[in-house]
Amino acid sequence: MSFNDNSGNYRLLSDRNDQQYKHYDNDGSDHILEVQARSNSKSTKKRRKRVRFASTKVPTIVERLYYGYDRLTMKTQLKMKVTLLGIMTILSIILIRRYVPPVNDDLLTHLNIKVNISTRTFELSNWTHPSQILLSGRVGCNIGFEIPRVTMKTNQLHLLWEDRASLAIDKLSDDCTSFTWQPSHHHLTSFSDCFDLNRGFWYSGSEMYQQFWPLKDIEIPSQLYISNYKLTSFGPVMEKMWFNSNGLILIANHTKQLLVQITKNQLCLQSHTIDHTLQYYVCHHHNIKGTYQAYVKPLFDRGSPSIKEQHHLFDSITWTMLHQNTNTNQSMIKYYADQISRYQFNNDSILELSDSYATSYGDFEFDANRFPSINKTIIQLHQSGIKVSLSISIIANINSKAFQHGVSKNYWVRRKDKNGDDVVAIIKWSGGNGVLLDVTNPAARHWFKTRLLTFQHRYDIDYFNFLHGQADYLPTNAVTFETLDDPNHFTRLFNFMTAGIMSTSQVDAAYQSQGFNQIIQMPRKDCSWNNVTGLPSVMASAITLGLIGYPLFTPSTISRMEFTALSTNIPAKVDKNLYIRWIQLSTYLPILKLSIGPWKFDIHAVAFLQQLIQFRRQVLVPKFRQCYQELISNGLPIIRPIWWLAPKDTIAQKIYDQFMIGDHILVAPIVQKKVNSRKIYLPRGHWFDAISKKNYTVGVGRWLPNYVTHYTQVAYFIYSPWK
Repeated sequence: MSFNDNSGNYRLLSDRNDQQYKHYDNDGSDHILEVQARSNSKSTKKRRKRVRFASTKVPTIVERLYYGYDRLTMKTQLKMKVTLLGIMTILSIILIRRYVPPVNDDLLTHLNIKVNISTRTFELSNWTHPSQILLSGRVGCNIGFEIPRVTMKTNQLHLLWEDRASLAIDKLSDDCTSFTWQPSHHHLTSFSDCFDLNRGFWYSGSEMYQQFWPLKDIEIPSQLYISNYKLTSFGPVMEKMWFNSNGLILIANHTKQLLVQITKNQLCLQSHTIDHTLQYYVCHHHNIKGTYQAYVKPLFDRGSPSIKEQHHLFDSITWTMLHQNTNTNQSMIKYYADQISRYQFNNDSILELSDSYATSYGDFEFDANRFPSINKTIIQLHQSGIKVSLSISIIANINSKAFQHGVSKNYWVRRKDKNGDDVVAIIKWSGGNGVLLDVTNPAARHWFKTRLLTFQHRYDIDYFNFLHGQADYLPTNAVTFETLDDPNHFTRLFNFMTAGIMSTSQVDAAYQSQGFNQIIQMPRKDCSWNNVTGLPSVMASAITLGLIGYPLFTPSTISRMEFTALSTNIPAKVDKNLYIRWIQLSTYLPILKLSIGPWKFDIHAVAFLQQLIQFRRQVLVPKFRQCYQELISNGLPIIRPIWWLAPKDTIAQKIYDQFMIGDHILVAPIVQKKVNSRKIYLPRGHWFDAISKKNYTVGVGRWLPNYVTHYTQVAYFIYSPWK
């Protein structure tokens, strides 16, 4: 019996069931193959044969695959096991070293920073006092555990991940350190650094709807840090800076697009676009007040127009109709003005009209049906001593005349459609479908300004309140005349344009615009006693605006409407007690703004407001003017936190319901429901109680645990420095 195939010839050696065949290769060599023939009990089944090696010569791989040899010699099996084990060991070492942090920390100390190069946790210490840890956290949170290549220079620590990114930590001075992430050319990525919030108290660099003071027990999901109109975001007025009570400041102005996340324990900064760097500075001073004076105030000197005196604003009262009714008409304006004059509030009063004066948003013309003789009405207001302010939006409805003209000139923000073409971007907002003025286009700014000044002269408007300058109104895939690497630059150009229209104007959004000296319209608050969204949060927002360089602002007003996170208006009855406490607090702020007139309640509320205004003009306005002079000469805020007098007082650092007017008046209003007493904290110094006429000499801080005031009174104390 014999058989053959293309690979060689086989010859029968035995007729037993276990048969042997000799295989002759083409090269003349031979080896013996053993064929095992197995019978099957069923004759219908074909006989199967199994072939295995019977000689010591190892067959070729082709023979094994071709004939299905599935058994190897013990020696070959051992070799394969050892080889596989070696490969697995090498791979395990590489993977563990790359992705798993080692048990023993790889600590590296250079300059004033200690870094674990494996886990990338770090501690930044005081250069002059190395035992004092200023900041701790983790850099490169989204890179993994690959060990970087470390390079140390005189004033720099450089970490390089060759396939990902590099981090340069530079010593700029004894008090400032910069962190700069750069993406690799081979592997672009975004960067995320997180900082522990458990070292001292942190304060936000943005005015928010939920104003926490300090940043404690707050959860804000990761989101783009841009000027925003949404109530769940960081707010419309912001700077890329965060303060720490230990005298630390974190500044990220050079990061073009920044994502920020705040948890109960950490503040995280992340670059938004994959090809953008993450860069920030960490600077330190001996206390937080010194930090503001050394590092924050110089940021406001941007070569903008000089500050002009606006003393008349401290004397005036602004009555706003902005949130009262969207269908304002001439009769409502006349009624409101008549009430102001009737109760003798017309001296130095400003009546602020809403932005719904036109037939369509964007057209600078009063609706003839609702305002048939508005010129005459405005003249009457001026004759009675009431000035007029008008709210102006940079959004136009698609049914307006301005929309048609702007489309032909490319004055509106555009976007990319699905075909990659530029089309006018239609946005949805509270006024319906509209378009957004492209403030990056000089021609569009000039067109807007020219039309508005013509409108102003025609109707003799005294002031403007400019709205909707938040960068969040920009649509996805926005196309603008000037490329916006940072969306916040849109808000800054909005401030630049509006400042050039009128020297004294209000804006509802701001970014890096301190030099324009505009008045910030504080975003709305809940008509409630809530500490972070209601009346108490007005104080925290006022202090925050002052610290980030916007000392002139109109406070949030109490309104007939409560506002949900979806900006839905729900009619609500105003509590008289809340109204009284709200106008009390507003009286002690630089610019007084009211929405609901006291005549809506009773004659007692009217008399109470009259007394407040008289007290304000006699006692507070001179102090506001003095602080304004300090603002012009030194850049110091008008409303200041009480730790301004005692920067290292840890109790003062966390108090949110008291504030200072300059350095001399401490104000402690009641902002809780149905109470006539409160706790008051006095920092170190000599204090004179203006209500009880008592003197307090305080060495290290003192609590007045149950300070009782009359319903019409606000506790305030006059400060004298400790000698």
